[in-house]
Amino acid sequence: MESNTSISLLPNELLSKKLTRIILFFAYPAYVLHSCLVSPIFTVLDSDASIERIFPIILHYTIVLLDLFVFFLSYAVIIYGLCRLSFKTIRTAVILSFAAPVFKYLLKMLVSPFVDGIPTSDQFMQDLFSYIVSGTLELIQFVIVFAIAASIMKKYKLKQETLKKVSKRINAEGAYDLNVIPFNKIYDKENPLQRCALWATIVVTVARLISLAINDVNSGWILSEMNQINQYLVFFGAYIAELIIGIIGYFFMLYIFIHIYTKDSDEEN
Repeated sequence: MESNTSISLLPNELLSKKLTRIILFFAYPAYVLHSCLVSPIFTVLDSDASIERIFPIILHYTIVLLDLFVFFLSYAVIIYGLCRLSFKTIRTAVILSFAAPVFKYLLKMLVSPFVDGIPTSDQFMQDLFSYIVSGTLELIQFVIVFAIAASIMKKYKLKQETLKKVSKRINAEGAYDLNVIPFNKIYDKENPLQRCALWATIVVTVARLISLAINDVNSGWILSEMNQINQYLVFFGAYIAELIIGIIGYFFMLYIFIHIYTKDSDEEN
């Protein structure tokens, strides 16, 4: 894709602070809403047989959407930062993104006694183990996405430096000028931002599909015992929904790239 050399981008330090603020002011408040409001209300309503089931279902999907919002937002911010800057420059945003799941589950532990009452030692250890397992899986997911993005961006920058002189590719601040936005296609394998977004989407979607399959096995879903069309629709519909969510997540990340790039270039002009 052609580079717009007339666009002047923000200095490294200013952009790094902007990326950090996005994580702090959007991802962390989303997890506060998730752990301190939506999840407790869901727990209360889900245990009340007199409540219409539609309300717990809506809250359940709100929780899911908040998780996905933070995943895709954080990944988009880090991917853009790796493309435009370097790991050293954006390390604060990376650390905050990595710590976000820990923050979420710590909040859950703090709020839980107010919703479920003071737990027994066995209940506490059970909950703690569940939080540790869930949090660890989310951290592993982040590490995988980060490692893939770092590898793609490293190869991209090396290729650009090989094709064009370093002096023409790097501005006075030392930041790489982007030649990857605007997007000319829905997906371009030569575009590092889109490649990273696709891989992030694949990682998140596969993780969610595996989790869904495990839950189905544990809840007793057996295909051989299904004999009604609505049972098949419910079973396979859940997996199709995850794929659709993944596609939406991919386009959401592209939107975040464009939004950051617009602010990145506009504030300097």
